[in-house]
Amino acid sequence: MYVSISNVTVTAVDAGYGSFTFMDSKGNMMKMYDGSQWYTYRGHANSKSTYTTPPVGTVLKYIRGVIVCHQGLARVVIIALCHCIQDQ
Repeated sequence: MYVSISNVTVTAVDAGYGSFTFMDSKGNMMKMYDGSQWYTYRGHANSKSTYTTPPVGTVLKYIRGVIVCHQGLARVVIIALCHCIQDQ
């Protein structure tokens, strides 16, 4: 399912993978999984990608992507399909 989630704050970053966790104003948390070749630091990264993880505390106007079940039914994550936009 394609979604756009607005006004979230980055709460944790995995600098080895390029993934990060974010939280909305109600305390709901979700992880941005590095499944896309454009938003990862792992071996499947596209050589033309200029992606860098947003620092902890960064407020994102939105993150857009596909919601998927990762590692069985243990957790639901978002795979980003377009740039996350940071508040300035």
